Formats: sequence, structure tokens, C-alpha cells
Amino acid sequence: LVKVSGAMARAQANTSDEWFELALEFDQVGEKKDALTAYRETLSLDSTHVNARINLGRLLHNERSYQHAEKLYREALEIDPTNSIAAFNLGVVLEDQNAIFEAIEAYLHTLSLDPKLPDVHYNLARLYEHQGNKKAAVRHFSTFKMLSENRDNNI
Repeated sequence: LVKVSGAMARAQANTSDEWFELALEFDQVGEKKDALTAYRETLSLDSTHVNARINLGRLLHNERSYQHAEKLYREALEIDPTNSIAAFNLGVVLEDQNAIFEAIEAYLHTLSLDPKLPDVHYNLARLYEHQGNKKAAVRHFSTFKMLSENRDNNI
């Protein structure tokens, strides 16, 4: 049995997809505790649900539960090695744990999946600048600016 709060107790969810939709709703309205419960229930019904892993990881990451978030992002990548969101989030959580070289590897992997994500280039530019690799920092910052301008022009 899943222990739930008042709002969750009124919810009718049976399948992993229904639990995931419920989790998204709780997440959107800021009911983090209920969202955490619903994402976990999604995973108990479908251990291969990549988006539930990513979203649960994001919530745990925001709570500074970095190792748990890292584990979820790595698991998501094991299930779907082409998921650029999981790869990017892994880089962010590694960076937050000061695992800079691993973060750079995760960001580079993200770019191998989707080279047009501006935030990845920005994060790499910052890390390379911090390491003193000015050439790589400038290259990634220039790419970040170009992609950001293109994105803004397409809105």
C-alpha cells in the first residue's frame, strides 16, 4: 500500500501511466511530496519509465539529494542511452557535487546526443574557463550565443 496525503488519497490511479500523469499534476502545482510519491509509484509499476526517473531525480536534486538524483539519471541513461535530458541533468548533478571532470564528460555525451542544446554549451564554457582552457571556453560560449540567438529568433 502507498501512503498518501489528502489530495493523493482522492486520486484514482492504477497504471504506471496514470500514476505518472498524476505525478506531473502534483509537480506542476507544487505538491512536491505527493509528486515524489506518485513518481515512486510509477516506477514500482514500471521500472523502465525513463521520464519518471528523470522527474524524480530532478525533485531529489532540488532537495540536494545529489547521490539519489545521480543514480536515477544514470539508470535513465541505462534504459535509454539516447536521452539528452537525462545526460544533461547528470552533468548538472555531477557539477553540483564538484565532480567536474565527470560533469564535463556528461555534458560532452549530451552534445553527442543533441549538439544544439545551448545550456550544455554554456555549462561547458563555464567549466572550461574555470579550468583555464580558454580556447574551449570561447568555442562553447560562442556556440551558446549563436544557438540562443537562433532560439530567440524562432519564438
